[in-house]
Amino acid sequence: MSRTVTVGGPLRRSLHPAECPVCDLPQPPNAAYCPGCGQRHRYGRLTLRSVLGESFAQITNFDRGFGHNLIMLYRAPGTLFRDLVARRNGRYQNIIRFTLIVTTLSVLAYQLFGIYDAQFSSIHPADTETTHAADAIDMEKVMREITNKYMSLLYFLSIPFSALLNRLLYWKMPFNLAEHSVLACIQASGGMLIVLVADFLNFGIIGGNGAVMAAGYTVYLIYLAYCLRSALGGSWWGAAIKATLNLVLSILMVSFFTALLVPVFLDLYGRWAGPEAVDAVLAPYRYQ
Repeated sequence: MSRTVTVGGPLRRSLHPAECPVCDLPQPPNAAYCPGCGQRHRYGRLTLRSVLGESFAQITNFDRGFGHNLIMLYRAPGTLFRDLVARRNGRYQNIIRFTLIVTTLSVLAYQLFGIYDAQFSSIHPADTETTHAADAIDMEKVMREITNKYMSLLYFLSIPFSALLNRLLYWKMPFNLAEHSVLACIQASGGMLIVLVADFLNFGIIGGNGAVMAAGYTVYLIYLAYCLRSALGGSWWGAAIKATLNLVLSILMVSFFTALLVPVFLDLYGRWAGPEAVDAVLAPYRYQ
């Protein structure tokens, strides 16, 4: 029997749980979730308590949504990939939204614990002996600032490059660029969390150790190869070589476009706001 829930006032509307409000699929009696798209049936007015409760439940529920994505990233990334490509996504959170959440949380963690600053200082110790011209630009400081402020954007820029490279490296596989983008999101999300944990242990607790950093990034590379082998098959050696090649080329392509776009942005900004505005932007990055 279909039940109708009515909300009065300006929000007056009716919900008919006999049909899914997302995909319009007919629903079994008293169904809590849509068997087609996985949409949960909700009744009544939207409240702050319900929003916070549902958000918390999505993160902590390891049978559905964010938590299930998180487990499948490491337990079976190939199954996660094939399910999403086949649109068997009732138990999963949207992969782009999931990657965005993971990226945002990772960037916040880097900022909150000062991990990137500690990492940068360890790799690039302060130069106290070299003399620079007073108006020269400290490019290391520029790249540090860009990475700090736009880390999430840079990481997202690497995803389409990674998908394109995987499409070229696995050109015999019957997956298009959009489907390879799903795999790239899986690799990006799982890999970012591995690097975050490794960097937190190394630069947040130990204080910076080359061997620990190398071990962390080795685990990261193994994970990328594991994703490729789990999702696309082949040998471990082949997956490791392709994962390494993909990682190096993606970093080079993102770095190239970043280095290309910064001068273009400054030139366009100078044409719009004038040379004085550009000088004001660059002033903090000049050697004193």
